[in-house]
Amino acid sequence: MRVFMTGASGELAREVSRQLIDAGHQVTGMIRRPSQARAVESDGAQALVADPASAPEIERALHIAEADIVLNLGPQRSNTLLHDGQGWRGLDERLPQQTAALLQAANAAGVQYLLHGSYAFLYGSQEDGAGDLVDETTPLRRPAQDSLFAAAIESEKMVFGNKQFPVCILRIGYLYGPQSRDLALYETSFKHRRPYYAGPKEHRANFVHFADAARAVVMASEKQPANAIINVVDGSAVSFGTFIDTFAQTLGRKKPRRIPTWTARFAPNITSQQVKQLKLRAAQVDNSKARQLLDWTPLYPSYREGLAQTVRVWREEKE
Repeated sequence: MRVFMTGASGELAREVSRQLIDAGHQVTGMIRRPSQARAVESDGAQALVADPASAPEIERALHIAEADIVLNLGPQRSNTLLHDGQGWRGLDERLPQQTAALLQAANAAGVQYLLHGSYAFLYGSQEDGAGDLVDETTPLRRPAQDSLFAAAIESEKMVFGNKQFPVCILRIGYLYGPQSRDLALYETSFKHRRPYYAGPKEHRANFVHFADAARAVVMASEKQPANAIINVVDGSAVSFGTFIDTFAQTLGRKKPRRIPTWTARFAPNITSQQVKQLKLRAAQVDNSKARQLLDWTPLYPSYREGLAQTVRVWREEKE
């Protein structure tokens, strides 16, 4: 396949690129700035600069790449709880605009298939109890006045409303793994004994390791299920506090202190969107459709195995 990928310098996109190239596919990655080209090209992909909000620039890049398939992974650059919400800034405005530009360009360039990376958190809070299981048929529950949810849902509707070529939407869990710069910053904060904001302890989130998310993207690109929505999560919902405390323990560190919920809004590095994300009482998201349609099984079935692999990779890199 000749694959064109947005957000190509992002952590997930680079892992997808490496896996696609290893499988024999040709990859062109769209970047915003020439300075990002070296990282993309080091993985074996071609890098092209284009404004993600400009349909003409994207169309030109698509023609140069002679792309058959488009992977919209730009939105995944923000898909983590590890950046204290800094990655969510402005995404509510950019996401619909960039999605519309990409679809317009893909239609004009004669693309054959498009995969859109969306978010598992869009199921929102499930009011029926923490033990519930949600799947792709579960209605999305947008919290009141949450512009990020509105933008992400609008973008999904744009993609599904396209009739020029088949599409697939992957609702991907919060990403983590050894390539996460934000996760590495938590290790530094442990050394300095800084507290972190975990959100309400009874609230949970759905995660997936970068390697597993990338495998799902590659498998969906190859199998090309038509007009499908597929959840990509490890299947083990857990609170963010438990996730971070487990990470500290895996590193051999003491359990870090937490910023009290009532003071979070005064913390300088924590955005209001991060507070909203951590307030979600998320149910466990079902990944059985990914197993059935893509023959995908996560290599890291929970955060415990994924964090253990992350720490092991870091230690091997230091040796």
